[in-house]
Amino acid sequence: MNPEEVCLASPHHVLLVDDEPAVLIALQLAFEDSPGFEVFTATSAEEALAVARKERLDLVITDKNLADASGIELARRLQESHPGLAVILITGYANAPSREDGRALGLAAYVEKPFNDIYDIPRLARDILGREVAHA
Repeated sequence: MNPEEVCLASPHHVLLVDDEPAVLIALQLAFEDSPGFEVFTATSAEEALAVARKERLDLVITDKNLADASGIELARRLQESHPGLAVILITGYANAPSREDGRALGLAAYVEKPFNDIYDIPRLARDILGREVAHA
């Protein structure tokens, strides 16, 4: 069975977190157009944590700057409650200290906005999740 067939057989559960509705909708549509994903959304860190308590998640993609917390703080809290959960941080403000924090947290990737191609994000997610399966 090739990786695409595996994705279709058991979808990856992805949580998208952004407080900008246009970005959240664009990401959601990109993932829904990409086979192999079941998508959950949240507009705040607290909402994201509530989803994480209820759903089995494989990956979280969060904006760095949320209204109620930083994406790095959200990643830290998710890693505490779900060790090994893959997290991608997206931001329009890629500065060195935040990258260092992200590396220390073991973020799976750090993506800068604006996106050249929004469909690169589901492709990146598939690559990250494929690596985790390969190393499991």
